[in-house]
Amino acid sequence: MAGGDVMLDPLLNPWDAAALVPILREAGGQFFDWTGTDTIHGGNGISTNGRLKKAVQAIL
Repeated sequence: MAGGDVMLDPLLNPWDAAALVPILREAGGQFFDWTGTDTIHGGNGISTNGRLKKAVQAIL
């Protein structure tokens, strides 16, 4: 896993991620909060390269 495959932000405002999410998803990535919900309104955020979502959730 390279350094750019996972991003964690424990304190995230919706406006911090709103522009990123469509670009990330079009590139095959995933964005979700710490509960695994696909939302920018969770107060935190995680993005992965798409294939790592389940692995990252298992670690958290």
